Amino acid sequence: MKKVAKIIEVGLRDGLQTHHRILSSNEKLNIIDQLVKSGLKEIEIASFVNPKLVPQLADSKLIVNSVSKYWDVNFSGLVPNERGYQEMISCKSGTFNPLKEIVMFVSVSDTFNKKNINTDKKNAFEKFKKISELARRDGLKIRGSISCCFDCPYEGQMKIQNVVDVVKMYKDIGVDRIDIADTIGSGSGFRMLILLDEILKEMHPEKITGHFHDTHNTALGLVEASLMHNVNTFHSSISGLGGCPFSSKRVGNLSTEKLVEYLHLRGYQTGVRLEEIQKIKIN
Repeated sequence: MKKVAKIIEVGLRDGLQTHHRILSSNEKLNIIDQLVKSGLKEIEIASFVNPKLVPQLADSKLIVNSVSKYWDVNFSGLVPNERGYQEMISCKSGTFNPLKEIVMFVSVSDTFNKKNINTDKKNAFEKFKKISELARRDGLKIRGSISCCFDCPYEGQMKIQNVVDVVKMYKDIGVDRIDIADTIGSGSGFRMLILLDEILKEMHPEKITGHFHDTHNTALGLVEASLMHNVNTFHSSISGLGGCPFSSKRVGNLSTEKLVEYLHLRGYQTGVRLEEIQKIKIN
């Protein structure tokens, strides 16, 4: 039977938000074109946060308005609050908004939340509930991301039940998919197996995606553990760009090149041409 794995490219959002140089809009659009030509069908391209906080993504609206020609690609963008949602929904290219999915973000750790999104989980989900209602009204898919699923740079090890509780909170507001993130790259395949044993009591594996940082070269172990549980959608970043700007620990995203090569060696079809990905250079 054919084995298929899916990749969500996050380099142009998660990756660039900590990049040392602010890329021009034309550079970003050129990279998007190369990513699409490589066969990638899911790409995060925007963040509707305060541009003063993330100047690398201040041109998100322009970028979204420029990608309508790629009609068969699932473009997504981070939406932290209702103001960000209204800015996102105002994007137009012709008669429609090219973004097909919004992403909301919260951590298992409230210390991390207060440093990152300036609130706690309870208040964050009050905002998320309203955003999810608007997204359903507008026909958009909703993805909820959970950071620090294994450890927090401030609070240490997270309890599995606390991760499951956040999954339930997302489930209650009707998200389509949930990202399980190893934010500081401290997870292991064994810990992932135990965590998924509990998470998958709440959500079908097709509704779970993995976002793993490769800080200690352990990300592929988490990918393998996920595949064992029939979770087959993973985030990666071109050239391993990025990491978490609010973590005091050294972090780095799993590179798209490394992920694609690994999945292909494991016999999974991704629809992505590795040789095209390897041609993309970001300085």
